[in-house]
Amino acid sequence: MMKKGDSMTVDSVTFYNAILHSLSDEQSMSIINCTRDTAKSMNDIIQETQISRTTVHRKINFMVKNGLLVVEKFMVASDGKKSKLFRSKLSSIKIKHERNNMFVIIEENPKVMPIASTRNDMENILALDKLRNDSDYLFVK
Repeated sequence: MMKKGDSMTVDSVTFYNAILHSLSDEQSMSIINCTRDTAKSMNDIIQETQISRTTVHRKINFMVKNGLLVVEKFMVASDGKKSKLFRSKLSSIKIKHERNNMFVIIEENPKVMPIASTRNDMENILALDKLRNDSDYLFVK
């Protein structure tokens, strides 16, 4: 719960902004929605959402960097090409503003099993772990 005058950490401000940005962006919401139940490659996301490759790449990078999507696993095609499979880290987000107080209730996606094979993935996992202890957020499993 945020009260007027309370300070937020840089991590929580960044996470807050990423959530608000994604909620207000139709393309980001399409990506989150299509990766909620099943981990998907960038090509699958492009096909399902009909969003351009450049835009999907940019939005996925933003959401992975800010902990909204995770790389769940790598897939190796028969021709040897590797691709990442992304899944939404969040199942639902509820925001309530009432008399100078803001409540953010975040339900983590119970189906997510992120790998920690890159530094960014590990940083995202650690940032979300820190936010679990932040009084501005309530994580529900």
